[in-house]
Amino acid sequence: MSVVSLDENPEFDALSYAWGAPGNKLHFICSGQGLSVYENLGDFLQQASSLSRPRPIWIDAVCINQNDDSEKNWQIPLMGEIYSKAAEVLVWLGSGSREEQYAFAQIPVLREKFANAPTDPNSENAKPDPSSLGIPPWNAPLWGLYGTIFARAWFNRLWVLQEVLLNGNTTLLCGGQSINFETLVDFVRKLKVPPAFISNKQDHEVIQRAFRLLVALADYKERPDTPENQWNRMARISTILYSMVDREATNPVDKVFGALGVMPPDIQQSITVDVNMTQAQVYIAFTKCLIDRGDASLVLCFASHSMKVEGLPSWCPDFSERQPTRPFGSYPMIRRFAAGIEPVAVPSGKGQVTWLQDFKAIQVTGFEFDVVADVVKLDFVKPKRAGGTAVIEWDEACLNMAKRNINPSRHHQMYELLYDAMVGGARLKEFNNSRLPAPHWVQDHKDWRSSLESWMESGPPPSYMMPRTTERFNNSVHRASNGRRFFIGAKNLMGQGPRDIEAGDLICILYGQPTPFILRPNADGTTYRLLGEAYVNLIMNGQALRMKERYSIEDKTFVIT
Repeated sequence: MSVVSLDENPEFDALSYAWGAPGNKLHFICSGQGLSVYENLGDFLQQASSLSRPRPIWIDAVCINQNDDSEKNWQIPLMGEIYSKAAEVLVWLGSGSREEQYAFAQIPVLREKFANAPTDPNSENAKPDPSSLGIPPWNAPLWGLYGTIFARAWFNRLWVLQEVLLNGNTTLLCGGQSINFETLVDFVRKLKVPPAFISNKQDHEVIQRAFRLLVALADYKERPDTPENQWNRMARISTILYSMVDREATNPVDKVFGALGVMPPDIQQSITVDVNMTQAQVYIAFTKCLIDRGDASLVLCFASHSMKVEGLPSWCPDFSERQPTRPFGSYPMIRRFAAGIEPVAVPSGKGQVTWLQDFKAIQVTGFEFDVVADVVKLDFVKPKRAGGTAVIEWDEACLNMAKRNINPSRHHQMYELLYDAMVGGARLKEFNNSRLPAPHWVQDHKDWRSSLESWMESGPPPSYMMPRTTERFNNSVHRASNGRRFFIGAKNLMGQGPRDIEAGDLICILYGQPTPFILRPNADGTTYRLLGEAYVNLIMNGQALRMKERYSIEDKTFVIT
């Protein structure tokens, strides 16, 4: 081991790996001194010792004294520079069995065979006929091996963000086999998630999360952050924020510290790395930094009343809490919605956030649009987890709630509004006052129910496939409804809101925000708690702003604690 200065531009590689759960340690001699590391890193060191590497390797557990907080506070801000200046980033996925290493080595071959594969027009996610491509059938053991590979801990790490994004030369290792990052991403984009992964008893969500990570990393790399492209900058920050809540870190404060290296320089410089700070202190400082630089519209959509960190105000996201689905106000959905940001209707300067109570509260301007009248108290459950039964119960509860609250004379509109809310407007790119959601959604919903009822009687088919339009409807319902509550307002518009929503909560438009928010008055009668963002029929593209002008609805200042 040697000590060098980054200013001297040394030649070195950097290792990206998962520490793994504490357990038995392996012992090595490093520069004449004893070194104890966890098993996964020990496996890599043993593997590396048999290879002829042209450059030394930087490894955090070796190069940073993990028992010295002051050294960690000094080294953590340098990690972005370390990984960006490395000649190559080596991703260690683990040693792997002989069969897993073989499967890993086949990824470039399969990627090429998928390149020109025909698609099935009857299904959104259908896989081509294996025999036509010269690949093993979908129920072959090979595909199950990929399930075990993508379920590995590395794909769930937060630190992966800066370790991979800051370097253009990344190689992934599984035992003695290696492939480059771009090859793996291309393989994932073509493969999606074949049913064999699920039948091999791997957690479907874990594998989906691995695929999500790889695609998000690739998308980020493909979007240059240039001053003239504000959309790319917003998309990059939003992608990082979602990855922060979608990944895991051993130390909860690392949810922020581990992502700083890929944040814009002004954010990096505004956050002091101190591993002794509390979660609340770190999360508040980070959120305040984003709001101060004009990115309130990117971060407030991640805030939720159902937080677990003590001392966190309702406007500050709990980055330690994994969110079951993307916020409506995050990338890429943010491009579709503009509930409170239509330029011609929003008064100048009213989208700003003011700090109160020593940064414990924020003051925002907007107006009360509606009041929550009724809420479905059932959770949406993915059909693949519970067959069709639980989903049908949820669907019936949503329909019954709509019928209870909407006059029978308007039931011809009710169904279209109901299904629009179920999918969170996913298939309607443009709203206006005269246009209701697409009528064919009624048929899509009918076909979807038929598929679910068929699953109840005979069980889902091995492929879990539905007809193309039905599958799209199913996927849209899942993205919009998972982790949310279905509700209806007093104005008979329906939507999806935070899980804590109750009748009597306020549906508010906040200037500068792309989505409506659900607020609940505090006991003092003057301040509010932010429960979370929402999707609401027909007001997601500035219609509420125009209605405000037409009906002379007054502005209101909300103090959110």
